[in-house]
Amino acid sequence: FKGMGSFTMIPLPGKRYRAEVMVANQFSMEAELPTAQAEGVAMAIAKKGNDQLGIKISEQTVSTNNASAFTIVGRAAGEVFYKKEIGLENGVSNLELKKDILPAGIIQFTLFDNNLVPRCERLVFANTPEVINVSIKPEEGEYSRRGKVNMDIEAFDAKDNPCRTNLSVSAYHPETQLKMEEYPNNILSQFVLGSELKGIIEEPGYYFKDDSISTQTALDNLMLTHGWRHFEWKEIEQDKMLSMEYPAEESIQLRGSVKNYYTKKPISNGTVTMMTIKSLLSVKDQKTDSLGRFIFPDLYFNDTVKVTLQAENKKGKMNTIIELDKRSSISPAAHYLPVTYQYKQENQETTTDYLSTINPQVINRKWHLSDTILLNQVNVHGYKQKKNDGLVRMYGDADFVFDMDKQDNVYSSVFDAIDGKIPGVILDQATDTFRARGQTLLIYLDGIRVDDPYLLSTFSSNLFDKVEYVKMGITAGINYPGGILYFYMKRGKMFENVNNLSMGIKGDDIIGYSVIRQFYSPKYNPEEVPENRNDFRNTLYWNPVLQTDSTGMANLSYFNSDQTGEVEVVVEGVTSDGKLCRGSCKYNVIP
Repeated sequence: FKGMGSFTMIPLPGKRYRAEVMVANQFSMEAELPTAQAEGVAMAIAKKGNDQLGIKISEQTVSTNNASAFTIVGRAAGEVFYKKEIGLENGVSNLELKKDILPAGIIQFTLFDNNLVPRCERLVFANTPEVINVSIKPEEGEYSRRGKVNMDIEAFDAKDNPCRTNLSVSAYHPETQLKMEEYPNNILSQFVLGSELKGIIEEPGYYFKDDSISTQTALDNLMLTHGWRHFEWKEIEQDKMLSMEYPAEESIQLRGSVKNYYTKKPISNGTVTMMTIKSLLSVKDQKTDSLGRFIFPDLYFNDTVKVTLQAENKKGKMNTIIELDKRSSISPAAHYLPVTYQYKQENQETTTDYLSTINPQVINRKWHLSDTILLNQVNVHGYKQKKNDGLVRMYGDADFVFDMDKQDNVYSSVFDAIDGKIPGVILDQATDTFRARGQTLLIYLDGIRVDDPYLLSTFSSNLFDKVEYVKMGITAGINYPGGILYFYMKRGKMFENVNNLSMGIKGDDIIGYSVIRQFYSPKYNPEEVPENRNDFRNTLYWNPVLQTDSTGMANLSYFNSDQTGEVEVVVEGVTSDGKLCRGSCKYNVIP
């Protein structure tokens, strides 16, 4: 199955063997087999009937020492469930294990010698986990378009005991979905195969379609083919604690490091302050470790939040650079294309050939104005894309932006240039301060607080790029009820090749938890028949959480679309005691 197979042979010492493989009955391939060794140990595992697992261990040796001693260890789901010391008689030992004592799923048998060196390893799939069959019972076998569908869900085990379950339900038209495998992945194949084996498993549902000999042989070949391994046994012998490369995250975390702006060396025992904009998170402080790293744990919020980080060294100076950890995201590989996009070799056609077969009058008519439809007035609305101006802001969008480049260069002072130009802001000429809503405005120059506004009033207006007004300081992460004026100076071309990281300040967006959105399922009145049939949803119903009660029962209802044909309903989930459960049914929608 899927190019995997197996055969049995006994190689002779000193002989070389070559395998010839015919691919698709067209191509022949050859491969050299490993040379048989004069000495070694082998472990063979095979099923004996329906209730036993046979293990044969054989050793070939030319030495005259005492008989070797071995230890066989069986592991499943990360735990050791079987261990036995073995002594060989005439170089052979046979073991028989009852299948009812073996755990379900993939089992790893490893054979160790008397020095605890692993010599052989074999993967075996002995028992299929118990799967609770969920029964889906629609009220009718056929429904009309936009008709209401009522279904009963029943979950009972093999002894007819009701099961409490947590299920996910989806109803869809199979013909409108992507072209899928004949035996696609499901909850059973994902839990017992996909989560344990490395690599891509084609047609995973095939290995659990039935209990036939051919299916069991294909499953055993899959165990032999995939190079599935856990950690090295040497680490177990040394009782070495494994490091967690990707620990479980219990909350949203913001991680990063702080370095010196000039030397790029890590700054230890520095202070990092996180301020958030327009969110419910408070101002937080963290210390850097010996490597300059910091972490803000236990963050809980939805959607996206803008944050500003400020880093100081242990002397309180901000000659620092903040670097945030970024996760790389890789899109999943697309294995299937929609049916309409499948290329067919027998239907090749080019544009030139197609146009040559059309009547010339038809071609001319396609490009003639008399054959077109004149539309009414069309208004196109759009927004100009904002370019990144390179400014580091401690806030999101300012309440007012005064662009100096768009003004006439007739003012000597920057204060004179913006006087009366910002709504609600008044300049007090006597004190060189700005006021709004009865409060004095704070002034920042390139992100640094300016305590003496007179010094800034002496600067020429042509030195500045923008002046931005924020009505409330709290929106910029500053504990001040009044407004703030942010002055940004122009940067010359001499700084183009300088590190563009701002000293001591870093702004970024943190993505939070997704807001729960309910799947939209329209409700129709069966007495109203629309003139236009425009509901052609691919997925009719989806519910990630459907729970059965203590009697093992649940029900659901939804409305069909305007599309006719077969509808498939799939239910998957787990029971309260951790058993997998699955069920499916089909019904038809008629005109």
